[in-house]
This record gives sequence, structure tokens and C-alpha cells, in this order.
Amino acid sequence: MLVSSPNSKLNINLIDRVVNQCLDRVTAPGTPIPSTSSYSFITSLLTHKTRRDFYHNGLYDMVANIIVQNPTKIHVSKASAVLWSLTKHSHVHYGLLDFMADKIAVRDPELIYSPKTSFTNILSAFALPSNYKPTEDIYKTILESTHTKLCKEKTKFLLFKMLRHLFVLKYYPKHEISDWFEKYFKEALTSSTIMGMRSEFLDNTRVLYQGICLESKITDCEELKQRLKPFVEELVAFESKEIESSAKSETLEFALAQGLGGKNFIASNLYTDFGHLVDHVVVMRKGGYPVPINKDQSVTYISELEVPVDAKVFGIISLTRKDFCREPNLKKGDTEFRLRTLKSCGVTPIAIHLDGWEALAEIEKIPYIMREIQENSSLNEK
Repeated sequence: MLVSSPNSKLNINLIDRVVNQCLDRVTAPGTPIPSTSSYSFITSLLTHKTRRDFYHNGLYDMVANIIVQNPTKIHVSKASAVLWSLTKHSHVHYGLLDFMADKIAVRDPELIYSPKTSFTNILSAFALPSNYKPTEDIYKTILESTHTKLCKEKTKFLLFKMLRHLFVLKYYPKHEISDWFEKYFKEALTSSTIMGMRSEFLDNTRVLYQGICLESKITDCEELKQRLKPFVEELVAFESKEIESSAKSETLEFALAQGLGGKNFIASNLYTDFGHLVDHVVVMRKGGYPVPINKDQSVTYISELEVPVDAKVFGIISLTRKDFCREPNLKKGDTEFRLRTLKSCGVTPIAIHLDGWEALAEIEKIPYIMREIQENSSLNEK
């Protein structure tokens, strides 16, 4: 297959154009669904180790529809592989998500008890869109699966990836949280460090820390919170050195400075005590009056700023395409989790989609950002 040949001497752009034109015709509305004999070939287009950057939304929808409309003709393992392929490209197909949830709900043995099933990947698919929530019994079945047992034996770091996805889905299994951190966290951290994945594991730990501290209803976990905090601080210390001096959007920073009355009303690239990175911090008094921020160069955390007792802290969060699903265009679950936990720690998030922001005329930008701040300020005063 041309698309799966990274070493091909043919011009890669030419290959993509040809393949996309062919797929446009095959997946066009009104085109008959391929016959049963074509199922294996078509699903291989997605599950084969193709170039990671190749994507065709029509193909993804067509393959997912084939599985949903012909549930007995494609093995559930192939369906889960297709679901993972969609997830890697941030493509959501609600029918396929429901199909997989139904299989779990009826405890399909070929899914629940197969050592080849990756429920880490399936949970990742469930957590991808911000508006999909399986029922609680689905989560419980996953936690009892063969995959979970194998993770405890061989790949302990995957347990904490599973927890991350569950937290994004607003599910906090108290027993597993306590048991897994007690028995498997240390070894998972060590193995991740050996594999050169320490930063990735620490980022995962940050999400878990935020969920446990800010969203879970678990009250008897102070010891666990204190145990995790140093790892979050380690990650913040590392990231803060890597942050580029320039903002994600110079026009956004400029508009904020102009609208508020100067750069001294903005503090950029600061963290909450729970590890959220906030692009720009703005402090407002009651009535919508901005407060000057005296930020020392050594300041890393928002809590280090002097904020008047009658003022509110707002966090301007720049959202890029990575924060949204590719199809349909809605916030990812991870993005929604970040925003809601940010609000829970006392910072009102104001999310700005940079694509939409940059599309505004220059004359519209300052009024737009000031309107967002004023509206959120008014909501906080009610």
C-alpha cells in the first residue's frame, strides 16, 4: 500500500493527493457499502501501521459504519483496533463508541477476557470527546477485565493511564485509587523513567493529582495528595524552564495589554498550585476594574502574587487545534478536564480558540477579549 510505505521514493504529497481522491470517490454519499469480502481489506487501511499523519475522515466514518451496521461480521478485536485508529487521529464516531460500550455491558468474553484487548485504548476513546459518558457499570467491568489484571503483572504504568481516562470521564474508583497507588505507583514510575518516559508519566500524575484534589469526593486521601505533590512540582520546575519567552499569540497578549491599560495588568506563563499552566493571568476587582500585577521574574505560581481579598483571578487559556477533536470539532475531554479543575482551584478560565481569534479583524480583537473578561467577571459577582 502506497500510504503505508514511509520509505517510498515517490513524492509523498503526490501519493496523498492520489489516495485522497480515490477515497473521496469511494466514500462519497450514495456509494454502496462494500461487500463482505471487502471488510478485511478496508479495516486494514486503518489498523495497518500507516503513516501517523495520514487521515481521511470519510474513510474513518465508512469503516466505523460498516462495523456498527454489521456487528456479527467483524470480530470485536478488529473493531477495537479500528476504534483505537480513530482515537489516535482524534476522530470521534459515537456509533462505534456505543457499539463498544454495549459489548462491554454484556460482558462479551472475546473482549473482556482476551489478553489482546487494550482497555487503556478503549478508555482513551471514551474520554476523547468532552460530551461522551458511558454508564458506571462499564467502568466496573473494565476494572475487572483480563487487561487490568495483566497491567498489574506486567505494565503497571498503564494502570495510571487508565485512571487518567476515568478521571476525565468523572469516575473516581476509590478502592482502585488507594490500592494501585499503594502497590504499583513506585514501580510504574521507575519503569517509565527507565524507558525515557518520566516526563509523560509525571504529566499523567499531574492530572491524577488535580482530579483527586479538586474533583473527587474522596476525603481520606491527604497522605496520597502529599505523596504526589513533589512529582507535580518536579514537572512544573522542568516545564517552566522550557517555556518560550514569546506567548502563543502575540496579538492576544497585545490586545490584553491595550484593553486593560498596560502590560503590568498581565502575568504570563504561571502555574496553579495543582500544576495547571495559565497563559495569561488577569486580576479584577468587583465592578470589572483590573488590578496591576507586581510579578517578579522568579515567580512561578499564581499563589505567589499579591491579590486583593476582594479581587478575582482570571486565567486566559489559549486553545489550539490539539485541544479539539478533529471530527467533530468539539473540545477534547482532556481539555474540558483542565478547564473545570482550573475553575475548582479558584481561577476562572477564559478559553480563547486561537484559530477563531486570529480570524478576527484587528479592530475586533480588543473589544472581544474585554467583553469575555467583563462577562466572566459579572458572572462571578452573582
